[in-house]
Amino acid sequence: LYDPAGTTIDSLVYKRSWHTPALQETEGISLERLAAQIESWKPTSWASSAHHNGHTLGKKNSRWLKPPEDGTLTVSPQLWSEYSAPDGLLIQYDLPFSAAQLTIQLFSEHGVLAADVSQVQISSGKESLLWNPVSSSVHPLRPGIYILVLQARSVDTQEFIQCSTIVGVE
Repeated sequence: LYDPAGTTIDSLVYKRSWHTPALQETEGISLERLAAQIESWKPTSWASSAHHNGHTLGKKNSRWLKPPEDGTLTVSPQLWSEYSAPDGLLIQYDLPFSAAQLTIQLFSEHGVLAADVSQVQISSGKESLLWNPVSSSVHPLRPGIYILVLQARSVDTQEFIQCSTIVGVE
């Protein structure tokens, strides 16, 4: 596959063994890519067409795997103190976009912004970051319950998601 400038953007070597093993006859049945997020060179990225014509030429693949609609956000430990976790909080997220603009913020239980954790221009997929509330906050965090909020907007589709989780500070 080439871009308009003639640069190769994807390639693979076809192997008949990539067809669905349960099929006794594969003649006239197309291989379909399961998801754009999976590398095309992997055999597990492909499956035999399930369409009655044996192909979906010009249409969405019959075996297309829909990416997750929502992202995920986790934090460890969920109850933080600078004595129990001096390095900070491990924040992990998984986005359903190939590229997204990302903001992570911490709010008090009353909805007041307590800290801007991260503002990333472009992020994708599964990522993690280590955030130290002591060195990163303008004001020291008081003991209490906080809400960590991730907002991401797809660079490609402008689709927006928001995830949140609870963080306790002692």
